[in-house]
Amino acid sequence: VLDKHQLMDLPEGALMPKYQDLKRDHPKMLVPFTISFAEACAGIHVKKVLTISHRWMDPKLADVDGTQLTAIRKHLKEKGDDIEYIWMDFSCMPQGEEKTAAQIADFRRMISQVNLLYLGTSVLILLDLSYLSRFWTQFEAWLSMQQATTGKLCRASGEERRETIVTIYNGTATAKKLLEEQWSNVSPDEAMVVLATPDVTVTNQSDKTTQIARLKIFAENVKKVNMGGFKLVMT
Repeated sequence: VLDKHQLMDLPEGALMPKYQDLKRDHPKMLVPFTISFAEACAGIHVKKVLTISHRWMDPKLADVDGTQLTAIRKHLKEKGDDIEYIWMDFSCMPQGEEKTAAQIADFRRMISQVNLLYLGTSVLILLDLSYLSRFWTQFEAWLSMQQATTGKLCRASGEERRETIVTIYNGTATAKKLLEEQWSNVSPDEAMVVLATPDVTVTNQSDKTTQIARLKIFAENVKKVNMGGFKLVMT
């Protein structure tokens, strides 16, 4: 995860930083973070950790003009007093073809368990026009709207709600309403059907197949959470 205060201190107009650049130039901004399955279901990290759900604007660069980082920092300034750490894939996971062998192993471990963050922390959704059609963003949005404190995955309500939707670029209030309606009261089985349809697009089809298969196991594990947590270490 990223230290919020150091993220806020980046120059005005800065782009969302890349993981490898942070490791080289600002290593202290990256803070090791451990979360278990049980902790995610109980929501104990919700007040302190903010996870970002966003669409990459370019295959090699998530935030091409600083719009996303600007929106994140504005949200933190206005509503993020209790937040201490931020997680976003571009900054917290090794990226690109230049990954070392160790970084490839870290990436695979993180991507296999990243769903815990969208279930067990606060989530900021950066909603642009294409967010509604992408697999990863739709999956993240659904997870962010769930609660697991009842022993099953269901739509979070009241104080259990963790998601905040902020529109960027051509995102509109209508798109925000559509996203909320799309995933309102959608069960895990229903989510798997929706996410599997051809109009929910993904760059790597194997990601879609793998994550949908994991969703079924993920939902079943929520029911078994009292039997023990599944440990995950991420940065």
